[in-house]
Amino acid sequence: MDLPAALAVVQKVVQSGMVQDAGGPLLSHAEQVEPSPGPAWRWFCGLCKNEWTVATTPDRCPLCKSASIVRLNAAA
Repeated sequence: MDLPAALAVVQKVVQSGMVQDAGGPLLSHAEQVEPSPGPAWRWFCGLCKNEWTVATTPDRCPLCKSASIVRLNAAA
């Protein structure tokens, strides 16, 4: 199910009164939710040994500007 469809279902349930108040606020309308960014990756520079995390694919090390970079793994 995509996000707009899921929000429509939640909004319909909340507005119908089917949800019992458990002491917290209830939403009276669906709020717009921004999509989460893609995965962030750990990168390593073979020249200056700098390590950094970024969601995009860099073409150079941000510290020394070397093109000798390697993606290590997905960041947590």
